[in-house]
Amino acid sequence: MEFVAAVSHELRTPLAVIRSAAENLADGVVHDEAKIRSYGELMRTEGRRLTDMVEQILEFAGIQSGQRGFALRPVGVGPLLHDIVSSSSGLIERAGLVVEFDIPADLPGVLGDEPALRRAFQNLIDNAIKYGAVGGSIKVSARLTGSLVAPRARGGGMVSITVADRGIGIEAAD
Repeated sequence: MEFVAAVSHELRTPLAVIRSAAENLADGVVHDEAKIRSYGELMRTEGRRLTDMVEQILEFAGIQSGQRGFALRPVGVGPLLHDIVSSSSGLIERAGLVVEFDIPADLPGVLGDEPALRRAFQNLIDNAIKYGAVGGSIKVSARLTGSLVAPRARGGGMVSITVADRGIGIEAAD
């Protein structure tokens, strides 16, 4: 029940935004061409978020049932993080946030399932946008750290990724 309640809550937000924008457009409230485009982009972004959420739920169900495995291959973390932030640019702008990157250009790829990594990082970015201080910043950083057990790993280390904001934070109990 907690899972269903959490998912329902997460789905309501983008649905409310889409419905509000669509109603304004359908009712002829907006006449300015630039504003109409802005509403269209907002609906596209929120629609993409809904699709991503549904995909996450389906993947979670597949993992829980043992029907979903991971397709591990080298993934470039830097380009992936830049792409995720770029796809969230509308939300970032509306929140008045600035994103700072600190990702070395020579950072090696990581062995992972790209769609799963994308969803995990997207979730971190979404939370930083949602709970970050309005007008503040989000810092996305990555570092090569430690050493891996697998000697064939390029670079011989692990990649540590951090998404930091100055928002309300997480309760210590959680």
